Amino acid sequence: NTLLYIIIIYINFFNLYILYIYMNLLEEIYNILEKTKINYSSRGKPKRKTQKINKNYVGKGRSQTMGIVENINEKFKGKKGLDVYTLSKFTINNTILYEKIKLLGKYYNFNFTSVQINKNFKCNRHKDNVNIGESMIISLGNYEGGDLCIEYGDGLKKINIKNTPY
Repeated sequence: NTLLYIIIIYINFFNLYILYIYMNLLEEIYNILEKTKINYSSRGKPKRKTQKINKNYVGKGRSQTMGIVENINEKFKGKKGLDVYTLSKFTINNTILYEKIKLLGKYYNFNFTSVQINKNFKCNRHKDNVNIGESMIISLGNYEGGDLCIEYGDGLKKINIKNTPY
């Protein structure tokens, strides 16, 4: 019995330690994000009042992509293949943040090529058409609301993603 108790205590201590590391990592990412300049974006919003709203209009707020993105340099227009992709400037300018986010992915055994960072970004109803494979979402900060809403055939499912990936 003593050996069983010691093993259970050890496993619980180990789990608490892993949780402590995870919570510290989330706090580190949040603190770095608070100091990071994230550009204002209104993806898909019309440039002039006379234009219709693009069907892909997602919303507005601060938004940046980290990781691998399509190279929009003129010499790559119309080309296909791996040479068309590059690390975003935001990634190159914020390597510590990118490394911390990659650690978070490793914690969940989740490999990714790109990360979308949104700050105070109110999204309209939309579908992420360009995502390939699985996606993961997590929100950080001191706020109320902000649930992820997923539409299913039988209704809407609201998911609290505050400090918890989905």
